[in-house]
This record gives sequence, structure tokens and C-alpha cells, in this order.
Amino acid sequence: NEFAMTLLMPADDVRERITGQRPSIELVRTLTGRYGTSLVATALRVREISSDAFCIVYVAAGHVKWCWPTSRFQWRPRRGSPWPLQSVVSLSGDAIPTFRVFGAEAQARVGRELIVSAADMPGYDASLWILVTHDARRPWEWGRVDLSE
Repeated sequence: NEFAMTLLMPADDVRERITGQRPSIELVRTLTGRYGTSLVATALRVREISSDAFCIVYVAAGHVKWCWPTSRFQWRPRRGSPWPLQSVVSLSGDAIPTFRVFGAEAQARVGRELIVSAADMPGYDASLWILVTHDARRPWEWGRVDLSE
């Protein structure tokens, strides 16, 4: 419910707390404790307010249920596709090679490396993932793929 989200997590307060911090599950968990909101609701609020290039992915039973990228994150895993990362990495974020895990299309859109953080949600047989890119390419450069190491 959008009204409840804006009441419980005021935009100015959230913005103040996330400014200068990389989006991660660790950050979202900290905010969850502050606002008394769910992990998913808090992640979605951070996504709504942040200017960073990242994507929130909800994985249930090993498949992508939904994905919500920011406008600066120009790739999304397909809904219903198998999720290639089966184990939760870390709360603060680990660097993973985009091409090896997600393929050439992802690398062409979001760069060579993604910072990935995740949290299991065992009661739902699900996990929540945050993928962050620091790729500085412009939209007209997205098609360029550099596969060299």
C-alpha cells in the first residue's frame, strides 16, 4: 500500500539515510529496523528514492518472480527464468562477473561486474537480491561488449 509506505518511510528521511551509500541488503535491513517495515517494502522504497543504478530481484523456488530496476539499470532478468545464483552471497555485496553469471546481453547493458547482495526469506521459499552496477557508459554505448579479461 503506497499510502502506508509513504507514511512509515518518509522520502526525506530515507533519502538522508541512503545518500552516499551503495544499495545493498545490509542497508535495506538497517532501514527495515528503523521503520519497522518488511524487507521487500523497504527495498522497494529505497529503489523508488535512490538515484543509483541497481535492480531488486525477487526469486521464489529458484526462479525470478519479479524484477524492478531503476531507470539507470538497463537490464533485467526474465520473469520465470532460473536464477543462476543459488546461494546467498553476502548482505553488503560481493563483486561477480556479469558475463559468466548472466551472459553477454547483461554485460552489454550493465557492465563487466555487478555488486550482488541477498537475503533468504525461508518462510516464503524465496530470496531478495540487489544487483548494483557502477558502469558509467551512456545509453548509446550499451551494445558494446568487452569480453577481454
